[in-house]
Amino acid sequence: MIVSETTITHSVQANRAQLIIACEALKALIEDRLASLRNERPNSTPSREKRDLAIKYLTRFRDETISLREAIVAAPKNKVEKPVVSFEDGLKRWWTNDHENICSRGFDLGMLLTAVNSMIASRD
Repeated sequence: MIVSETTITHSVQANRAQLIIACEALKALIEDRLASLRNERPNSTPSREKRDLAIKYLTRFRDETISLREAIVAAPKNKVEKPVVSFEDGLKRWWTNDHENICSRGFDLGMLLTAVNSMIASRD
């Protein structure tokens, strides 16, 4: 679904406070998960690679969440379309690469739902 820049900008302005709070909550959840992953000490090489990949994706997703929040705070001075699209792409990438683990862990599922809620609010 293609959403116009005007629609995204209007939605971000209308939901600004909620989006900022959602971004902060999501960032905190991601940072907690990253801390947990960094404390894991897997024995096998495949397990270490899986952990390292999860850290890579979540770090990138956290950075996209921070960029989205910064764009929302700066709006309407700055364009918000690129950070919104980048955040959405990051969410899709995380789901595509780790959907089994997301569904098996309540914490990750909560993080996913918070992210999806933020994405929907930015496009309403």
